Amino acid sequence: MKKKDKYRHFKGDIYEFHCISLPKEEETTEVKEKMRYVGKVRFHENTHNLDLYKYGSIYLIDSDLPHVIYKNNEIDMSWARPVDEFFGYKEIKAGECTKRFTRIEKDEGEMQ
Repeated sequence: MKKKDKYRHFKGDIYEFHCISLPKEEETTEVKEKMRYVGKVRFHENTHNLDLYKYGSIYLIDSDLPHVIYKNNEIDMSWARPVDEFFGYKEIKAGECTKRFTRIEKDEGEMQ
């Protein structure tokens, strides 16, 4: 898993992996001074936005769980989903599950 890897959502849309963001906790004065606001990302259920920050090379998010930050290039929008959900499974019918996101291999014909 690396930046710009492509993932196919179980419904068919293609997304680009950006990073894993860690929960933003109470930060020290030193961290506050060096942390910069990156912008808002849309929570995966489309109910609200989450603030995203960067401290050095580490991304932080206003949440109590680590999140995958991923982007839909077609609509130029970034999304956030808890790591366990992004890499987890989705029940599509009673007793039938599928991976929520599947990494697209280069030989699938997708441009990378």
